[in-house]
Amino acid sequence: MDRIGILTFHWADNFGAVLQTYALQQVLTQMGADVNIINFVPANLSIDYQLFVNPVKLTQLRGLKATVLTYASRIKRFTQVKKRVSSYGDFRRKYLRLSGDAFENIETLKKICEELDICIVGSDQVWNPDFLSLCNNAYLLPFKLSLAKKVSYAASVSCCLNESWMELFKEHLKSFWRISVREEITCTELSSIINRQIYHVLDPTLLLDVEDYAKIEKSITNIETERYLLVYNFGTDPLPIAERIAEQLNVPIVVFNKPRKYQLKRYYREFSDAGPGEFLSLVKNAEYVVTNSYHGTIFSIIFGKPFITVPHATRSVRMIELLKCLELDDRIVKDVNDLPVKHIDMDSSRYNISKEILKEKQRFSIKFLESVIGDD
Repeated sequence: MDRIGILTFHWADNFGAVLQTYALQQVLTQMGADVNIINFVPANLSIDYQLFVNPVKLTQLRGLKATVLTYASRIKRFTQVKKRVSSYGDFRRKYLRLSGDAFENIETLKKICEELDICIVGSDQVWNPDFLSLCNNAYLLPFKLSLAKKVSYAASVSCCLNESWMELFKEHLKSFWRISVREEITCTELSSIINRQIYHVLDPTLLLDVEDYAKIEKSITNIETERYLLVYNFGTDPLPIAERIAEQLNVPIVVFNKPRKYQLKRYYREFSDAGPGEFLSLVKNAEYVVTNSYHGTIFSIIFGKPFITVPHATRSVRMIELLKCLELDDRIVKDVNDLPVKHIDMDSSRYNISKEILKEKQRFSIKFLESVIGDD
């Protein structure tokens, strides 16, 4: 049985980060592998998810003004932040097979990888240059391994690479045994600099089905309305669109991240302290979803929800690419003025076409993983 370690952003208190970790772990376990999540938690990256943040370190990273604003926000929302941190911690302890205590030292990372048969980097934005620069390129495994094979699964760059970053990837990817990425544009970019095949695969959350997620879903006990529109947002972009749709459907709005100064006319309540299990329940039971999140889009598709995706100002490529691939790109709405009635209505039969496309992509992605753990 292969000993596999997954190196990813499991430490982030973010629905997508934690659920994609869980999904890849489960898929590999179902294939018969012995899987652990390498508990590497780089301090400079995980600082935003710590309950108590060292002000000196934060000032060094972000500057004085950003530190003051961060502390002011945390003081106002301390109870919510504390509950969210607790919810994610509980989920990790219950559902993720962590390698041991958390660590941030690259030498320790190398030592742990040496004890594995295969080290899989991904999924998520593990190859985002902004993140790599804050952790000494740890997610490129910048060290030689004598036995363990280096593999990436659905690694995401989340941007176009400049020349210096292309050189860095060219240098470190030489030692990878198999390489797969999440976005087609990344596949094209990296293929142009290394003379070998790079596979385009699905985000691991799309490799599990509704029944799989039912095992980790956690019911919401403090929501009294049966009908609601769910908003999973970063910033205010989706909110005007959500209000328009909620008005036409005559339903209240449940939101994950409500900006303090934004007044929602049909606002019901906020769930910024929800954990991954509650997130799944809220999406599954929503009458409609409006989101500018990649994984908000994915779980709307998994649960077959009518939804609208509002392209994020700086992180839209992955969402647009996925929706075009599944022939659901009419679900993309950039502005409330682009929202005719035909965009609000969504024929459930549309998902029949998307599911057939998705099945083929799933087969290809599973085949890639099977080739990784089955090729000795």
